[in-house]
Amino acid sequence: MRYFLEKASQSSTVNRALRDGRRNGRNYSYSDKQFVDIMMARSQGIWIYVHYVLAEIENGTHSPLSLDLLPSGLSAYYADYWIRWHQLSQDWDDRDLPVLATLAALNEPAPLADICAFAKVERNGPLKRLMDGAWRAFLFADGPHDRRRYKFYHLSLNQFFAGQRGDDDEDQQQSQEQFTEELAEATNAAHGRICDRYLQVWGGLDAGLPELREPEKRDLDDRYGLRWIATHLVMARRENELYRLLTVSWPVSDGGRQQPAWFSARDACGDLAGFIADTRLAFRRVMADAGERSAQINDALGKAVHLALISTSARSLMASAPPKLISMLVRNNIWTLEQAIGVVRELPVATLQAEILSELAGDCEPGRRRDIIGEALKAANRISYTVAWLISICRILPLLDGEEKRKHADLILHHMQTVDIPYPLRVFRHLSPHLPEPSRS
Repeated sequence: MRYFLEKASQSSTVNRALRDGRRNGRNYSYSDKQFVDIMMARSQGIWIYVHYVLAEIENGTHSPLSLDLLPSGLSAYYADYWIRWHQLSQDWDDRDLPVLATLAALNEPAPLADICAFAKVERNGPLKRLMDGAWRAFLFADGPHDRRRYKFYHLSLNQFFAGQRGDDDEDQQQSQEQFTEELAEATNAAHGRICDRYLQVWGGLDAGLPELREPEKRDLDDRYGLRWIATHLVMARRENELYRLLTVSWPVSDGGRQQPAWFSARDACGDLAGFIADTRLAFRRVMADAGERSAQINDALGKAVHLALISTSARSLMASAPPKLISMLVRNNIWTLEQAIGVVRELPVATLQAEILSELAGDCEPGRRRDIIGEALKAANRISYTVAWLISICRILPLLDGEEKRKHADLILHHMQTVDIPYPLRVFRHLSPHLPEPSRS
């Protein structure tokens, strides 16, 4: 960190600011060493603090420079910056706070149009210039100017807006408590607005989410709601609605059967792994709720058992799919490679994981293949039954190159000596095409 600051002090903008600083209300020039020492002390060695201060110096916010007034610690810096912004802004309540709270709630970068829809503010030029200008140091921005996606640059800022305290001085925290509570309430409200947007578009939980059947409404905002509404419901403290989301059903025309709505929507997008992740999240929250509210333990346990059964059923369904079927879904662009890998990771059997991953690795582009082969080998090495492990490694062997292939072939030959006949013959059938002639004989 010190080396980085020494280099930063040599930039023309920082160097000029140091020569035109202020201390205790008087003009004062800071030496490079003073700059480095003060920044090291005030940042407490946290690089993102330094990133923000340097950005302020670059855009002229700290002009003339008063390093002595910088707060100590990251949480104190955030509070100082955003309180100053609050005091100077004429649009804090109507625009700035709703947008900032929405950015704090987001789980992935989103276009400005979606952010404005979540925040219920007007999308206009001044807001766009604010995102790309004064707030730029606090944001991750991806994509060309007209299709740019935004989120907070560093997780610590999400945590600050959510009301999670840092390790700064307690007295300082108390003086800022009212402001941080305002931010936390606004962020909680942003989670709720995001939930309401999708639940309303999908027809509402009371009606059974009938519009979730419609691909255009299901896929609103590039499927952001489908991926993240479960997390937003938890963050908005609406766990009961999450349980209802996972258990609501649609009637099926023949015989009065019921079709699980959320499972069907996730399955239609090839995202059963996401469905299982939602059930796990709900299960954890139900169990936590049971610990906090002992009077409602029976209701909570009933929900927990129901969610566990839902998750187990989904995992069993995935495990019953033939390995070649999953690779065919990817090959024919029905599933993306990442969707297929997500499903494989949820499978309860390492043998199936290794077999499907080796199938997928054979079809994917070279840049991604090495990672998938590595994951297949890890899955194979979790197999405890020697014959099954040998066969899994044999399936992966054709995907390996050079020394790595020779090493694994030798490993297989060594372990074959420990397996009773007739199993070595079964393994050798997979292995022999990849052996040099002396070893094959």
